[in-house]
Amino acid sequence: MEKIAAGIVTFNPDIKRLKDNVNAILTQVDKVYIYDNGSKNCEEVSIFTANLSKVEIYTASKNDGLACALNGLMNMAFQDGFDWLVSLDQDSVMQENTIKEFIKYADRQDVAIICPFAIDSRRKYMKYEYTSEVEEINKCITSGSMTRLSIWDELGGFDEFLFIDLIDDDYCKKITLNKYKILRINTVLMNQEWGKIIPRSDRVVRFFVKLGEMLHNTNIQKLSYKKTVDPRRIYYTCRNILYLNKKYKNYGGIGYRNYNSRTFAGFLFYFCFGSVVRADKKLYTAQMCIKGLREGHRKALETRPLVIGG
Repeated sequence: MEKIAAGIVTFNPDIKRLKDNVNAILTQVDKVYIYDNGSKNCEEVSIFTANLSKVEIYTASKNDGLACALNGLMNMAFQDGFDWLVSLDQDSVMQENTIKEFIKYADRQDVAIICPFAIDSRRKYMKYEYTSEVEEINKCITSGSMTRLSIWDELGGFDEFLFIDLIDDDYCKKITLNKYKILRINTVLMNQEWGKIIPRSDRVVRFFVKLGEMLHNTNIQKLSYKKTVDPRRIYYTCRNILYLNKKYKNYGGIGYRNYNSRTFAGFLFYFCFGSVVRADKKLYTAQMCIKGLREGHRKALETRPLVIGG
């Protein structure tokens, strides 16, 4: 019998939403771990969980970053003898049948992650469509995913240098390069919000979604909403993508397709230039792009390309 726990990373969470999150997963797993990343309202989190016997909380003194927090959750569950851990964002609310569906495939020893079909329903170009109930994929997000802890330990966990962006890409790349599998259970849907966005009028949304479909260009479809640009996230993305492409130089690189580009030049145009254009603080955002690219280049120079089995 597989032992399954859940882990939630919190950082200044909305307590009501966090309660919904915990209550939705608590009945489906044997234990819930919370890694609080230096929240201002960490005391509220502790009070809420104090009477929940199946919940264990770790409180960090500062924001250690998402990768470090994920490793902390995985390590706590691994040391307690669990086989799998379902990792959740603080505002993720899972379907009632999630673990029941996931566990059907947990006996496959080559499977490193079992995940749901995740979309952001605010982004109207995203479709919940599938042809088979179970699908083998190359990449998934950590939120809502059930990770086999023995493989997490074998692969060395998440890269803590990344701090927040491209963590999923890095770990999933390690999984596939080491011949393990990621299974997506398409019958389990998770509505996940990526970033802060403001939808435009229905007419504008329909126009850009349709135009993007005609031109097969997701970047055009993204004009159907206004995105709130966080310059700090821009910094980490720019820094991390240069580092990771040096790390995976021997295996075709990584990450550019996230930004609907295939090369670094495309990334500069679609992500960096696009972020500056959309940002309210354009000069500061441009500065964060440049800072991230400089530090990423410096880190890349220090990094030896990964060799699997070497």
